[in-house]
Amino acid sequence: MFYIISIITSLFEILTMIIYFESILGKPKSNIPKWLFYLLITIIEISGIYLTFVKSGDTSLSKNKLFMFVNLTAYFLISLFYEVRFFRHRIFATISFYIISALSELIFAMLFFSLNNEFKNKSNIYIDTAITFGGSIITFLIVILISAYTRRKSKKVTLKYTVLLLSTPLLSSFIIITISSLLVNIQVYSISLLCSIFALLFINITNFYLLESILNNYAKDEQIFIMENQVKEQNEKFNQLSDAYRQTRRIIHDVKQHNNYIINCIRKGDYDSIEEVLNINIKEIENKYIFSNTGNLVIDTFVNNYAVTCKEQYVDFQYELTVDCEKIPMPDYDLCIIIGNLLDNSLEANRHISNNNEKYIKLIISTREKFFVIKISNPITIPHMNNDNSDLYHGYGITNIRLITEKYNGLYNCQIRDDYCTTICIPIPPSESGLRLQKNTKPGLDIKKTTLNPGNLHDCLQ
Repeated sequence: MFYIISIITSLFEILTMIIYFESILGKPKSNIPKWLFYLLITIIEISGIYLTFVKSGDTSLSKNKLFMFVNLTAYFLISLFYEVRFFRHRIFATISFYIISALSELIFAMLFFSLNNEFKNKSNIYIDTAITFGGSIITFLIVILISAYTRRKSKKVTLKYTVLLLSTPLLSSFIIITISSLLVNIQVYSISLLCSIFALLFINITNFYLLESILNNYAKDEQIFIMENQVKEQNEKFNQLSDAYRQTRRIIHDVKQHNNYIINCIRKGDYDSIEEVLNINIKEIENKYIFSNTGNLVIDTFVNNYAVTCKEQYVDFQYELTVDCEKIPMPDYDLCIIIGNLLDNSLEANRHISNNNEKYIKLIISTREKFFVIKISNPITIPHMNNDNSDLYHGYGITNIRLITEKYNGLYNCQIRDDYCTTICIPIPPSESGLRLQKNTKPGLDIKKTTLNPGNLHDCLQ
């Protein structure tokens, strides 16, 4: 009967090893057949069971060396199935899992012999099987603790999830320790004990995957929430652009009415009224509208509107616009998201500055030979001091900017030196057909993952 327990224990160890390697190395390579992966693991575990039975009762140093060599080799071979950037990561995963397994068996052996003094000086296949099984439970406990820690570090799991995840293996370890003497006398309590052992392992596995499923659903709900907020913010930016355009149309309408009035005054010879109307019009245009006239609706609208807003809030708004509208490599909707969020973030940063003389926004938008560049800088404030927190502080705006930039194979770069500077650099397609196709891309965040080569975009960041 202990053969069956050894097989069940081996299957449990396989699951534990997969959980650990996925926590440390990530998912297995997609181009390798899964059956080959599981076949290798099966062969390794069968070899381990065979050595356990052959070397049962052997307490020599050579046995420990043999087991260490076999286990380390097996774990390293399994690590080859995972996509890892650095070789040292495979070595770390291999050695660390071996140490965890060895320490787990040592911990259980110490507890076992401390509670069962009659077996302290004995070594046989029953004791080895009991220690291996108990050690596998403790290994599972340590592995899921590491898995929970890595997820909490990346903010993917809550403390409540961690406690629920650890409760079952902790209780299982306690149960195994209390019934450890029965494991040694397994030939007497075979059926009932086998069912108990199988139930313990099944509960641990079920608990892990149920909570894993709950966590995945939670992550999906969170992603949906984020996407909904992204869409909401995109619509707000586009509505802002639409409102600005309608305001522009109102100004044009007013100017048209003023011009008609001037024409009537000329016909009547009332030149004094003409001078008065023209003076009013000049002041109104200077105060409300004409700051940018690149010919691009998005750029002109945002620059003009924010110029007025910055003036009202005593922010020195400096801008340099050298734009060939025909070479802008994206539709207006996506350009609206980028420029709108960048200007929003810079204006928000200036609101945290009490001294009006220190408030400024510097904006550069240009179409160079190969790149479309947007560069914006503003003073460093407390929310900007930690660049890692910029996403949290600015909400979903930074995420939208990054996603849109990646959509067009561009580069997003933030630097904190004398100021907080953000640079967006997007390649301009070399052919007119490619440029036209890209400008007609479906707007929004429906993107495909791309591999960026920052080296090719280095010049545009200077």
